[in-house]
Amino acid sequence: MLLVLILVAVMSGLALVVHRFSRLKPCPICVGVSLTWVLLLLVRGFGYPVDPLILGLLLGGSVVGIENLLAKRLTRPKPIGKILLIMTGFWLAYNLIMSDWLMLTIGLLLWFAILITMYQEVFYFRSKNKKEKREIEKQLENCC
Repeated sequence: MLLVLILVAVMSGLALVVHRFSRLKPCPICVGVSLTWVLLLLVRGFGYPVDPLILGLLLGGSVVGIENLLAKRLTRPKPIGKILLIMTGFWLAYNLIMSDWLMLTIGLLLWFAILITMYQEVFYFRSKNKKEKREIEKQLENCC
C-alpha cells in the first residue's frame, strides 16, 4: 500500500508540473490517482499480482471525482442522475477489476445513456443563451 501511495504522490507531482506549464488544467490529485490505477491495470495485465482492494479504492475515488466534475457542469444536477452515474461507475469499476468484459460493456452503454440524458439540459441551454454560456465557461475555467 505504501508503494501505491508513493506512486500516487509522484504522479500527482508530475501532473502539478504539467498543470503549471500547460493550458490543460486538470486536478493533479485526480490525474495522479487515475494514472496509478491505469498503471496497476497494465502491471496486472502483464501477469503481476495486484491487490484488487487497492485497485477498487483508486477506481472508486475516480468514479466519485468524475461524477462531481460532471455535476459541476450542469446548471441543476438532478440527484437521481448523480446517484445513477455513481452506481453505474461502481459497476464499471467492479467489472473492470473482475475482467468481466461483457458486463463492463453493458455498464459502459448504460453509463453513456445516463450521461446523455443528464446532458440534454446542457446542450439545450447552450443553444439558447450565449451570454450565460460565456459566464459558465469562465466559471469552469477557474474551478481548479
